[in-house]
Amino acid sequence: MKKLIYLFRYSYAKLEYWYAVRKADNLHKTYKERFYVMPNEDDKLIVFNRKSFRKYKNKGRITYEAHVDDMIRECFYFTPNRAELDAITPEIAEAKKLMWFEYYFKK
Repeated sequence: MKKLIYLFRYSYAKLEYWYAVRKADNLHKTYKERFYVMPNEDDKLIVFNRKSFRKYKNKGRITYEAHVDDMIRECFYFTPNRAELDAITPEIAEAKKLMWFEYYFKK
C-alpha cells in the first residue's frame, strides 16, 4: 500500500513540475522575459518573473534580504533571459528537478 501511495505522490509531483515548467516556457515565449518556478506558501509551484518577485517582497511574502541570485539558486526551473542567454543546461535542469522531488517528499 505504501508503494502505491508513493507512486501516486511521485506521479502528482512529476505532473505538477511538468505543468509549471511548461507554463514558464509559454510565458517566456509570450513576454520574452525570464521566469522562475518556485513554491508558494501552500507548497504549490508558481511561475513568476523579477517584477512579481519585487511585488512579493513588498507584500512581505518574501524577505527583503532575498536577491535575484538567491532566487536563481533556489528555484526549481528558470527560462532564458530576454537576450535568450543563460538558459538552463540539461544537467542543471535535472538537478533542479531532483531538488523539487526532495522538497515535495519532505513536506
